[in-house]
Amino acid sequence: MRDKDAVKRELLDFFRAANAGVGALLPPKWLQRHYLPTFGDDEQGAFEDAVNELVSGGLLEHAQRGTPNLRLTARGAAYIYTTSRDAGTQFE
Repeated sequence: MRDKDAVKRELLDFFRAANAGVGALLPPKWLQRHYLPTFGDDEQGAFEDAVNELVSGGLLEHAQRGTPNLRLTARGAAYIYTTSRDAGTQFE
């Protein structure tokens, strides 16, 4: 079962793997067709909590496009390219 921190890592890893820059959008089709269906009913809350924390922490923002979507902020880009997952960094 994925917890909130695992979901945050997965979402930020998507942007990192795509070498995304400030303003890059999480593709809504990927989110809705490939990512969200992998969540069990008991994990939906972890996804919502993770998104809320990433947005409130300024790493991502909601994009207004008619479908659920997230945009990488300048703070988020700085974080994903200066933070090593291997260092055991905790999310603020």
